Amino acid sequence: MRTYRSVAIPASSIGAAIAFAIDQPVEVDVSEIIVRPTASHA
Repeated sequence: MRTYRSVAIPASSIGAAIAFAIDQPVEVDVSEIIVRPTASHA
């Protein structure tokens, strides 16, 4: 669980990604969002 939490994405970052998609102009279609952490510990 410690490893998971060390690379988990904060809820605020997920919200920011969703807000970005919603805030696009009407002529822009966001059909898919992939959100993943930039760090990993293997």
